[in-house]
Amino acid sequence: MLWTNDSLHVWERDGGQYEKTFEPSDLFLRQAETALKFCKGGTPAVTFAQALRATEIADAVLAAATSSAEDVVSP
Repeated sequence: MLWTNDSLHVWERDGGQYEKTFEPSDLFLRQAETALKFCKGGTPAVTFAQALRATEIADAVLAAATSSAEDVVSP
């Protein structure tokens, strides 16, 4: 699978492939619109569980980076 800003190219196990093209859009603008809708009482872009999982992953990455940085000896 290859994802670009406005297309998705998928190769199937049987050798087939297809490409789906999307209308180009301004991602920053879409995120801002979604945030404003949420501020007005709309549904959030992600669920609590998704946000919590992303936070857990980020915490693990930061902890790993910190511990590996401590292992490096400065000259």
